[in-house]
Amino acid sequence: MTTPDAGWYTDPGDTQRVRWWDGAAWTGHVRPHPGAAAQPVQPPVQPMPPMFPPQPGLPAEPGFGAQPGFGPAGFGGQPGFGAQPGFGGQPGFGGPAYSPRPTYPMEPVAPRRADRERQMRRNNPWAYTSVLLVLIGLLINPFSILSLLGAGFSIAGLVRASTIDPAVRYNGRVTSIIGLVLGLLATGYFWFTWLRLYG
Repeated sequence: MTTPDAGWYTDPGDTQRVRWWDGAAWTGHVRPHPGAAAQPVQPPVQPMPPMFPPQPGLPAEPGFGAQPGFGPAGFGGQPGFGAQPGFGGQPGFGGPAYSPRPTYPMEPVAPRRADRERQMRRNNPWAYTSVLLVLIGLLINPFSILSLLGAGFSIAGLVRASTIDPAVRYNGRVTSIIGLVLGLLATGYFWFTWLRLYG
């Protein structure tokens, strides 16, 4: 009887690996069998811990998990969901009942200057025009015509402001008074200067 040559042969004790044959006996050298598919090692399956462990001293209430009221049966108006026990303000869902946050009235925001001017022009265009005429009259005021026109528009703006509801904040009354004072000052300054030069 002839013995096989030295080499790697299928292990007689485990077909998933090969063992070295030195020509006379098996040695302790082994390695995976090249033809065998490597089998992944599966870790042992650990049981999942409960999502909501029971609290000591608290009774188990229906309405969540394996309790009635959640799942195929008991969805909607059944116990444990909606207005029934187990959800929302009812017992059975965690801590104390839910209470909505109190609402507070919003404080009024002060309008910007551009918004105030736009509202004033809409409510009382006479007041806005009077100030515009007086400011132009301070630069170019032939025979104080522009300043007199500004004063006249200011008087019209005061009349208009008296007809607007007093609750309206930007009615143009203050603007009309400013236009009237500036118009009278510009008119007086023009005639005072004219009389000093030509009088």
